[in-house]
Amino acid sequence: MPEYIAQKVLPKRPNVTYCNSGRSAFYLMIKKIRPHRVYFPNFICSVLIDNLKHFYPEIEIDFYEVYSDLTFERFEVNTGELIVIIEYFGLPTQKLEEWPIENILIDLTHIPFHMWHKYEKYDFFGSLRKLNNLADGGFHSGFEVHDFGEVENIESKLNFLATNWDDLKEAEIELDRSFRICDMSSSSLSVFLEGDSRNEAKKRLENWGIISRALEDFVVPLPFNDLWTPYLIHIEFDSRIDRNLAFSDLSKLRVFSSIHWETPELVSKLNRAGAANERFGERILNLPLGFQRQDYNLEEIVKVLSKYKGRKNRE
Repeated sequence: MPEYIAQKVLPKRPNVTYCNSGRSAFYLMIKKIRPHRVYFPNFICSVLIDNLKHFYPEIEIDFYEVYSDLTFERFEVNTGELIVIIEYFGLPTQKLEEWPIENILIDLTHIPFHMWHKYEKYDFFGSLRKLNNLADGGFHSGFEVHDFGEVENIESKLNFLATNWDDLKEAEIELDRSFRICDMSSSSLSVFLEGDSRNEAKKRLENWGIISRALEDFVVPLPFNDLWTPYLIHIEFDSRIDRNLAFSDLSKLRVFSSIHWETPELVSKLNRAGAANERFGERILNLPLGFQRQDYNLEEIVKVLSKYKGRKNRE
């Protein structure tokens, strides 16, 4: 029996358990809650949907609509039904009190850990990889010790050993394809426990301000502040074509920009895509704000994106 380290370590503040990824944490919460139906937002990364279909094909899946400003309407749920709520990009949802606690599972991937205590009465989960720049890592509410068996976290090693931008992209793809469930690696756990979440959030907010002022016509205005800080900065283009061209230009600078998210296949199949899918999935490019992996040159980023400024409202 292997010696599990990460999941036995007491968390810094709230009552949580660590594991290798956000999707593993999601699986472990579904295993505990055992709903018969799950409502996902239609604006979501497909990996959670794929994870649920892979491990629990008997659970019914439905979707609720997220609007272009990332808000959504309350809807009725019954006993045994679960609503997955995403705290998008570091902003809190205003509707948590409108449902019974037992019907809610919150994705805190975009929320820095020093804010997790605000969700202590809810079931929650999340990934530590993106916000904390780790090779692997996930968490879920409640302190438990899981028996993962003899499982080696190969995908996180690929991510950890990536030495250039192309290797990193391939490692990220492999991580997204993996259904492996295991403990968080000791190297990632060490980095996470030594991190300063408040200062990192402050730095992201400063970078958000710099780019926002330089590209005022492009940046999606979201109400971030000293308490609720941004995970990414969202640059809006007039078309998918311009967005993709800018993505290509930034890649030449080795800037790892991202798209959150392409519409999941099941959402499209059921014709449930909405305004958030069209806006964020088609016209918005996201830039990292931590800049931990590389020393990104903000002036170069602004220079690349400014090429498209005059094209924003072209016919």
